[in-house]
Amino acid sequence: MIDPDCYPGRISVVVGGQYGSEAKGHVAAQIHANSHHRLGVRIGGPNAGHTVIDDNGVRFPLRTIPVAAAVDHGTELVIAAGSELDLDVLWEEIALLEKAGHPVRNRLMIDPQCTVITNEHKRQEADLVGKVGSTGKGIGAARAARMLRTAPVAKDIDALEPFLIDTQQVLNQYHQNGHDILIEGTQGYHLGLHAGHYPQSTTNNCRAIDCLSQAGLTPHRMPDTWLVFRTYPIRVAGNSGPMGDEIDWEQLSDATDGYIQPERTTVTNKVRRVAEWNPAAARRAVDGNGGNRNQHLHLALMFVDYFDPTLAGATSLEQIEQSRAMPEIEAIEDDLGIGFTMFGTGPATVVWR
Repeated sequence: MIDPDCYPGRISVVVGGQYGSEAKGHVAAQIHANSHHRLGVRIGGPNAGHTVIDDNGVRFPLRTIPVAAAVDHGTELVIAAGSELDLDVLWEEIALLEKAGHPVRNRLMIDPQCTVITNEHKRQEADLVGKVGSTGKGIGAARAARMLRTAPVAKDIDALEPFLIDTQQVLNQYHQNGHDILIEGTQGYHLGLHAGHYPQSTTNNCRAIDCLSQAGLTPHRMPDTWLVFRTYPIRVAGNSGPMGDEIDWEQLSDATDGYIQPERTTVTNKVRRVAEWNPAAARRAVDGNGGNRNQHLHLALMFVDYFDPTLAGATSLEQIEQSRAMPEIEAIEDDLGIGFTMFGTGPATVVWR
């Protein structure tokens, strides 16, 4: 039996509880800001964007670089082996961040085994965009090519050589030496390959345990899992699959006197589909990430200002508790059998409980 105390560092994993775009980047940034992590880790591919706002109010919709790049210059940045790289996106994000004063190159580590997305992979996915809600960024095709042993990997690309290092070894060494690690998962539980919505799914699973596997970390020490929900779940436009009681943005706008406006996806810039809160789907996401008796599971509810626009920018728990959103929040918590630890009240504000 492995003694968990032999791994003194804390591992935190941020994952989505719905269909992506739950504000996982915002949650990850808040965790970084409140407890320094030595390593910020990104897994997955650039079909998902994590938006983070720095201290100067500059917004960065990052698809490859961990959000710590913009909020904590003391955190080292890791792109783990279970990731897919679009080189154009990588270079663009490095340039964007460094132009804004956020160093990247001197603290970026890329695993030699990361899969590299080619233009051919993107062409192969072009037909899937309208059929299954794919973003068409080539991730699925790159993963298929990896299974067929035909995909290039990071170690094949000369320009990546300065950043290459065995990130599995780095992560495990840092963890055993007592350093905290934060892993950013992509997309959301119900987009998982085996979560029940195939073929309108992504090409991987999206639980905390899957993120650990892609990062090369052991599951023997239970990670702190941050499962992120939003008040009104969304999916990408088109034939992207079911999500419960679908509504339209006009209904939400009318109900909030114009406060809620249609949202567009970070990657494809298409108007998202939107639905009411789905209790059964939320319970399944909780169960898939350890269940409501898991003391290491923490829930975040983002966009609570959509329940009550007066909460926009709120920073105190008292504001949440006295708002008209509280009965809805309490009903959700009672149904899930677990309370929320964080509430999102705007693009740059949260309330901790």
